[in-house]
Amino acid sequence: MKIISIFLISILIGPFLIITHELGHFIADIFLGIDSRLQYANVDGPDPCSSEFPLSTCLISVGAGPLTTLLMAGITTFLFYRTDKIVFFILGGGFSGRAIYNFYKTNTDELQIDNALRLPRYTTYIITLIISLILIFLLIKRLKEDKIKTTAIAIAGLLIGAFIWLFLLGPIILP
Repeated sequence: MKIISIFLISILIGPFLIITHELGHFIADIFLGIDSRLQYANVDGPDPCSSEFPLSTCLISVGAGPLTTLLMAGITTFLFYRTDKIVFFILGGGFSGRAIYNFYKTNTDELQIDNALRLPRYTTYIITLIISLILIFLLIKRLKEDKIKTTAIAIAGLLIGAFIWLFLLGPIILP
């Protein structure tokens, strides 16, 4: 029964992870005065890294998504250590897992930051990946039982939840 509830909670959390990341961008855009619109998998509006905006606008708008995600990963990892509630394990792992999920992508927020700052490609990604892997290690270390099974079930649920959001519900709810 515990494994089924972990799986179902993970499915529900999957969409929340995506929306939270995009809300980071969207809220930053509001404060920056950028006319943008929250969508199910991105924020639509003018490119904050274009010559129309200063570099600081680019860094704040683009960096707000990954920063929100890492902040939430840290907070939920801390809460898991304080409470041992499995929902915080799933949230912490899900937020931290974004860096791993983005590994194969060619146009991520982190790469946009590297381009804007003229850093070597993947510099920002490697930094966020290291932080994420440390948090994932801490989360798994804290699990008291069935570490492999619990982690695998949570990952499966999160991936299914993200799929449902990205390809089924998200386009309908936040087109």
